[in-house]
Amino acid sequence: MFTQGVRGMTSKVLIVDDEPEIISFIQPFLSLEGYDTVTAKDGAQAIQIMAEHTIDIVLLDVMIPFLDGYEVCKIIKERYDTPVIFITAKGDLNDRLKSFVTGGDDYLQKPFYLEELGMRIQNILKRTLTTSQVTKTFGELKIDYSRHEILFKNKLIPFTNTEFQIIELLSLHSNQVFSKEDLYLQLNNCKEGMSNVIVEHIRKIRYKLDKSGASDVISTVWGIGYKWKN
Repeated sequence: MFTQGVRGMTSKVLIVDDEPEIISFIQPFLSLEGYDTVTAKDGAQAIQIMAEHTIDIVLLDVMIPFLDGYEVCKIIKERYDTPVIFITAKGDLNDRLKSFVTGGDDYLQKPFYLEELGMRIQNILKRTLTTSQVTKTFGELKIDYSRHEILFKNKLIPFTNTEFQIIELLSLHSNQVFSKEDLYLQLNNCKEGMSNVIVEHIRKIRYKLDKSGASDVISTVWGIGYKWKN
């Protein structure tokens, strides 16, 4: 099973459903498959979790309290690049069409087989990593993840491997806040001994971006950490 997210990190799945039995049905299966999971029982909690965690894919019920699944999906798609699979008992054609109109990437009707859910998650994560996240553009700043290149106005900006990994993680999850500890723990092959080394890496990244003309890309969220601006 494909469970790897950005550059070898374990993919994190947000399960949004107000039925505890559905959570207890899905969560153990995903854990056995190697995924990290977090859960929400209503739409408001789901939006809060999206802001606080790095989520790679969302499993979303439609009939949930406060904000229904369609509204939650709209908000997620406005703020993040995270794929969404609707999982719901609502199965007529209009419901299916509405799930895609609001930004859903897939649709699975209850009841369902866990093996089918696992395959749908796997396929979407593969597609996300191999297509939409090969390159991203932020104004005149272009990041090529496959080539490990960052260009501003088509001019290459040199970064070390660790610096690129930080930029990659932040930019692939733009507008999500990462603490120093989050960045340190999630960096692939980062060997430095303390998370405060991240502060120095961020300083160097900002200096190189500013020098090249691509300023004000990484924001400091005081008391919490850093985020990449869209």
